[in-house]
Amino acid sequence: RPIGDATELERVQLKYDLPDRFIFTLSGHDRGTRKNIDGILKAYQIHHGKSPHKLVVGGKGCERFRTEYAIPDSGYGRDIHFPGWIDQQDLPAIYSLADLFLYPSFSEAFPIPITEALACGTPIITSTLNGLQEIAGDAALAVDAEVPEEIADAIGQVLLNRNFQKTLAARSLARSEMFSWQKCARETLGILESVARNSN
Repeated sequence: RPIGDATELERVQLKYDLPDRFIFTLSGHDRGTRKNIDGILKAYQIHHGKSPHKLVVGGKGCERFRTEYAIPDSGYGRDIHFPGWIDQQDLPAIYSLADLFLYPSFSEAFPIPITEALACGTPIITSTLNGLQEIAGDAALAVDAEVPEEIADAIGQVLLNRNFQKTLAARSLARSEMFSWQKCARETLGILESVARNSN
């Protein structure tokens, strides 16, 4: 759910040394290729300077991307932050602080981070691949994950248009109702009851 408590938001922001305005993505060093870190970094480089937003890449071992992708210490590279592992209980605050969740992944089974961002009302950019667009629906902009320029253009569409950003945020919250644990429980119970009836 969205976190509105200022004390909690400040606690999490200080804990991970988060910037005031940022784009958020999640990976983990071992999943960088699958999560399209290369495309994300290239897209951010293209967008850099068009808005005040920094890029926060959360996940275990992600700081190694700085060397592996030759991210410079100056320019756009100075505005990329690697806070490392993020505790699960802190994620809602980070989603709530972020102005955009960037997730143009190449491959997913079921994208839990997408549903988490939806539940927190975070605007989303995702990929047209592997059902990601199907999960996010109209709450996200879907891009060709293989084209950094297209990802960068989508970033600009969201961050440079406050009204559109608010629209996506509202759609995220509405869309999240499809993936609530309460709905999951009701549907699972319905299936079990149906099986029990048909087995008699």
